[in-house]
Amino acid sequence: MSKQATSANISSGHRPTRSELRASLVWPVIIAVAIWLVGLVIWIVVPGRFDTAVSAVIAAGLIIYLGWYQRALRLTRWERLVSMVLAVPAVLGIAYGLIYGQALYAITGVSASLLMLSVQRAFTVPLSYRLARRNFLRGNLEMALDLTDKAIAARPGFWESYQLRALIYLAGMRFGQAERDALKALELRPDAHPVYNTLGQLHLAEANYEKAATAYAKAISLSPKHALYHLYHGMALYRMNNARDAAESLAAATRLGLPDVTGIEALCLAMDTPFEVSGALHLHAAAAKSLSHEGIAGAGAAMTAIRIESFPVSARYRAGRLKQALAAYGQSYELDAAASRVFWEEIRTLKPFQGTKAPLWRISTTPAGAAKLVAALTRKIEVRALYDWA
Repeated sequence: MSKQATSANISSGHRPTRSELRASLVWPVIIAVAIWLVGLVIWIVVPGRFDTAVSAVIAAGLIIYLGWYQRALRLTRWERLVSMVLAVPAVLGIAYGLIYGQALYAITGVSASLLMLSVQRAFTVPLSYRLARRNFLRGNLEMALDLTDKAIAARPGFWESYQLRALIYLAGMRFGQAERDALKALELRPDAHPVYNTLGQLHLAEANYEKAATAYAKAISLSPKHALYHLYHGMALYRMNNARDAAESLAAATRLGLPDVTGIEALCLAMDTPFEVSGALHLHAAAAKSLSHEGIAGAGAAMTAIRIESFPVSARYRAGRLKQALAAYGQSYELDAAASRVFWEEIRTLKPFQGTKAPLWRISTTPAGAAKLVAALTRKIEVRALYDWA
């Protein structure tokens, strides 16, 4: 007699905070009322120049908003000044377009700002760095390292080059050199949260969980809405047997929404265990909504499912051990045999993709490259994905 068990690792959907609810409900009303009052004042004060005055107010408002928005970004004074200068042609173009009722002014202004931005990037970002980053993303580590060395020689004060070289060394398991370059990048840019992520990754690889937790705590302080930072912070704390703090970090990660790469990482970990996993998949939230299981469809979140098939006692034991191994990835749920059969039958018949006229693609790739491929497609078209390697 056999038993089929499915352990579904469901990441909860993002729950808006009070500030987010305020931003989505209260602020639109306040802004609408403020715009109406400003328009009324302008109509009373300068009724003959209403269009011009409104356009001037809009232009000033855009500049003020840009300055206010920059407060949330950790920019140097020079970077703030450059960004304001780059925005001027676009703002003036929009203002003139509103005054004269012609889109050509707005198009010209925005195009000028984009052209200035391209020129600015050409002068501030070394060409060898851009080529190195492209080769690194393609997996050409030796070529990327050579180009990064040239970028550092050309611009020794460009912190991104040291960060990229640290990533290259990390990919090559050269932890000492990776840490040296990461620390150099932080010396040049102390508030660069991606560098703390790099340090956290290499400390996790070295099983130095205390240092990893410290690095990710700093990364979270600089970028608190980055889900992966909370995830790896929780994993490091979990390895340190700090269960309470680990649970808080993991809960924050699931609230913020984990990317596909995390689900795939859990799949790979499950497949590498000795517990004879017979099926594993990761499903986008939009696709999971069409499944018949109310708990999965109603979660409104992406899910990772792992199937175990064996005698009841053996299946229960291996499902329990898998839950322990994957505890750092979030809360797990186990389906009974009947629900599990229905679930996997719906996956077999591709129910999440039925009832739509959108094209259905089957792509064979490696686990490491799957999330990047889907992310690249998502930037161009709407995508609902199912990752399946067993």
